[in-house]
Formats: sequence, structure tokens, C-alpha cells
Amino acid sequence: MLITSVLLIALQSTIVLSSSLSRCSVQFSEGSSSGVGVLNTTFNNVPYCEYLGVRYGEAGRFQDSSVYTPKGLENYTKYRSVCAQLDDMNRPILVIGEEDCFFVNIFSPEIKFREDGTRKLLPVLVFIHGGGFTIGSASFDVAGVDLLMEQEIVVVSINYRLDVLGFLHYPKLNITGNYGLKDQQTALRWINRYIESFGGDPSKLTLMGQSAGAASVNYHMYSDQSRGLFQQAALLSGSFLAPWAFSHDPEPRVEKYFEYLGLTEPTREDLLNRDFQQFFFLNDTSRWLAVVFNTIAFPWFVPTTDSSSDPNPFMTLTPYEMLVRKPILDVPLLVGHTLTEFELHLGYVKFYYSDFASYPNGKNETLTVMLDAIVHAMANYSADMGITRDRSEFFQKLGNIADMVFPVEYFLEKVIDRGQTAPIFVYRFDFDGKFGMYKHDMFKNAMKNASYGAIHGDDLGYIFTPYNAREALKRRDDFKEEWKIHREMVELVSNFVKNG
Repeated sequence: MLITSVLLIALQSTIVLSSSLSRCSVQFSEGSSSGVGVLNTTFNNVPYCEYLGVRYGEAGRFQDSSVYTPKGLENYTKYRSVCAQLDDMNRPILVIGEEDCFFVNIFSPEIKFREDGTRKLLPVLVFIHGGGFTIGSASFDVAGVDLLMEQEIVVVSINYRLDVLGFLHYPKLNITGNYGLKDQQTALRWINRYIESFGGDPSKLTLMGQSAGAASVNYHMYSDQSRGLFQQAALLSGSFLAPWAFSHDPEPRVEKYFEYLGLTEPTREDLLNRDFQQFFFLNDTSRWLAVVFNTIAFPWFVPTTDSSSDPNPFMTLTPYEMLVRKPILDVPLLVGHTLTEFELHLGYVKFYYSDFASYPNGKNETLTVMLDAIVHAMANYSADMGITRDRSEFFQKLGNIADMVFPVEYFLEKVIDRGQTAPIFVYRFDFDGKFGMYKHDMFKNAMKNASYGAIHGDDLGYIFTPYNAREALKRRDDFKEEWKIHREMVELVSNFVKNG
């Protein structure tokens, strides 16, 4: 009797599991290929499907990625590896992830059918994570999609190669760089080809990015190879005009990097045979170098112009050249930023450090001396007149303007000047609440008090499911304002995705 009961329980469990899997299964156009995901529910008990660790591409080290074709029955029931990176941009301890990281995560409401039996395809939101092109992933930066699922849109988050493995540019060894941007392009091609199987409409695709992800979206808006892969764009707290988003002359810094690696005259084979973790400087004597090479102030491994020897160039012009010489992809545009961004978080900016060496006019000594003098005079004036508390605060504000405010506003100004016809929507996120993921989770060790305002990345906690949703659901009254702003931000983004 006991054995019979156990068998019945096991059988019932198998039936339930099989039923949930069958509700989240997809069939690909190749015919014999299919995939199975996981049935989940939002915190309001609305069912949706998660397809995790969906392979979109494949590539060897320092090679352009190519679109992956699904084979047989694909298992999409768990997250796959993030791309190789340091565990913390500011205080690195470990190297995490793998080189084989060409995965997207797809979140889709249950497929709907019209009265005539045809499927109702939903608009698609593709999200590119930020992290200075050095950290982040499709899973780390999207804590959840609960309210977005209730808006009936398909959400896709993507991995792309980062740091030295994604952006090393050294044509002497036929290492062309921009691999991370090309990975994003490969993911977009895969999504356009297969998203219909997941209930998404490839003709209604919005490409959204935050920080470095926003700069990436900006690049795709001017890339010939990205045209036709998306119909709307959203840039949150970032632009390709930011000094951290582009390197004008990477070669001298790359050679300095090789010197630190102990490779005075490296061959391509040296770099291909090296263990990937050894690219990140994590040893007792040079751990700090990981920080130098991977902070917003030192753009070492970031996008750059492709060399003439690259058979598949992503871009041949600098961002400023593209802005004034190339026609933009004229699509509906959503641009957002937070109230303070990094302004009050740049506590390490105690002095003014000018590194113009890699810029086109950086070798003009007269110009650089004049700029130094002007900046220091303004810092003294600001402190003396009480505009800022001291010179350090002035430099923090200046850094925030240069890194975040000016690049976004100048981009918008030029887009309008050049006759953009599609609608442009702009928001500023001011709310300083408890769902701010970056403040209360990612940067919590660096935040000494609560008076930072809405900082860089805080708005993500109100677009995606907040990192502390479980606590907030138990104490709804204590999070009343947070839930209100969360609903409003989800509606803002989803309305843009659905209607432009």
C-alpha cells in the first residue's frame, strides 16, 4: 500500500512537471528542433514562461560570433554561464564566468490565440545590460520581469563578451576588437530569426540598454549591419559620446597591458593559448591593476573604430563622426537618466586628473595646458564662492557632467538638429526609494549615508522586478510609494514598447 502511494505521488509529480514543461515548449522553423522552458508565475499569480540559457551564437577566442542554429531538443530550464569578468568592478576578488557565454534569457507571457486560431504575437523588449563593458550579464541585471509580463510583452536579456575578451583591439595580431558589440548584433539576428517561436513579433522589437548598454544601443543606431534588426530604441543613462564608451587610440594602452602581463612581444598563439582567467591580473602583486584597467576613468577595453584589415567592420568612424556624417536610424526613441547619476558617488575624485593622450587633440600641449588651467581656476572659483563645498565636489560634478549628462544631451541636440522625424520621449528619474538596486545592493558598501538621491541605475529597480521584492511583498504598506513608482515605470516602458 505504501509503495502504491509513493508511486502515485511520483506519477502525479511527473504529470504536473510534464504539464508545466509542455505549456512552455517551442518548435523552431528547422522542423525537428524544439526547446523546453519553465512555467513560472508573477507575484500576482499570472503565468508566464521562462526560457533560460538560450544559446544564440558561438565563436572562438578573438573571433566574430555567428548565429547558432538550434539542434534537437534544447533545454532552457536553467541559467547558463555569464561572460568572463571580475566579480566586482570596484573591489574585485574573483574571476567569474566562462568564455562560452553566448546566451539569452527569454521571458514570455503564455502564447495567446485569436478567434481564428492564429497566434497573437507580442511586442519584444531586448535589454542590453550595462557595466562599463567590463561586468554584468543577462541574469545579474534583470532581477525579474513580473509586472512586465502582465503588460503582455516578450522580454529578452542578452550576454555579450566583456573586457579584454570582448574588446581587445590589436590589429598587429589580427585581433580586431568590438567582439562584444558584434555579439549583440549576432543575438539580434538570432532573435529576429527565432523570436516568433516564443510568441514575439520580430517586426515590433525595441532595443533598450542601460549605461554601457545604452551606449551599445547608440552604436547600433548608426551601424549599417544593425539596420532592420530593431524598430525602436531606448537609451537609459548612457550614450556612445561618453568618454568611457570609446577609445580613440587603444594601441599604446594595449601594449602597456601586455607589459603588465609579462608579454613584451606576444604572438597570437600566446594569447589564444593563455588561460582566460590570466587576462584579469588577479594575483597578490597586481590585483589593483584590475581596478585600473576596469573603471569608468580608464577606458582600456571598450569599443573603438575597426581597422581597415577587418573583413567585417562594425564601425569605421568615431561616435562624433557618425553623429555629424551618418544618417541616424530614424526610429522612435526613449531617453532616460536619473537625477544625480554618479555625481555624489564619485567620492574617489579628490583631484583633477587629465589624461588626454588617447584623444585626437591630446598631443596639442598648448591646448591641454590651457584646459588644465581653466579647470583648476573654475574649481577654485566654485569653492571660494560657496557654489561647491570644496574643489573635490567641483571635480565630482564635472566628472558627472562629462561622463553622463553632456553625452546624452548633446546626442539629443544633434539628433533633433539633423531632422529626426520619429517621436522622442525623455524622462528624468528623481525618486529615491528602496527599490534602487544600484544604491541598496550593488554599491551598498560604498554608500556611507542615504543622501545620494536617485543615482545611476536606480531606475532599473522600478522597471524590472526589484531585488528586494520578497521583503516588499510582505510589507506592502512600508513600500507603498515604491510599488506606485514601480507600476508607473513599467507602464511607461511597456507603453513605449507597444506603441512607440
